[in-house]
Order: sequence, then C-alpha cells, then structure tokens
Amino acid sequence: MSVIFVSVNQSYDEDGMTADQLATVAHRAWPITLATGQRMDHLVAVYAGQPLMAWPVLDAYATDETYQTNGGPRPRIGFALGGPVPVRPEWNIPLDNMRRGVMFDSNL
Repeated sequence: MSVIFVSVNQSYDEDGMTADQLATVAHRAWPITLATGQRMDHLVAVYAGQPLMAWPVLDAYATDETYQTNGGPRPRIGFALGGPVPVRPEWNIPLDNMRRGVMFDSNL
C-alpha cells in the first residue's frame, strides 16, 4: 500500500475545522510528480507531526499551481479523495521531517 502524508500545519484550525474543511485543504497542490500521485492508495493529513485523518485516493491530477525545480516550474498535484477512513496504527511514524510538506511511503 502506498501512502502520502501531507502537512496541514499552515491551514489546519484546531478550534473548529470540520472533516470536510480538512479534506479541502489536504487534497490539493502538492509538489510531487503526477506519476507519484497516481501510485498513492491513501492520503493522510498531518498536523504537528501527528496523523489527523485519512482518505483513500481515487485519482491524482495536475493543478494549475506550480513549484520550482532545477528543471523549471512543474505542476503541483491534487487528489480526488473518497470518504474518510480510520488512521491505521502503522501510519503513526515519525512525521516531523516532511520535505516541502509531503512524505510518501510505498511500504505501509
């Protein structure tokens, strides 16, 4: 199973964000390739190094936003998500060193 962990540190509101609002900030504009995004089975929103909520990934797509690489700008990737699923125990791994707010693992 392939899992992408995305940081919502800058957009999560501890005092009243609904599950739908969390899904809205978690699903879009990540600096990875489309091929990587299409291999992901689940997306896990992470706040302060802790998994908050997870969703199955239905599809990945290029957005109109970009990020810079040595080869020039590349499109950021968004995800079409299914309904929320429980956070699995194996997803509770060290999540405090996420490069560009993203980390993925194909072995979970």
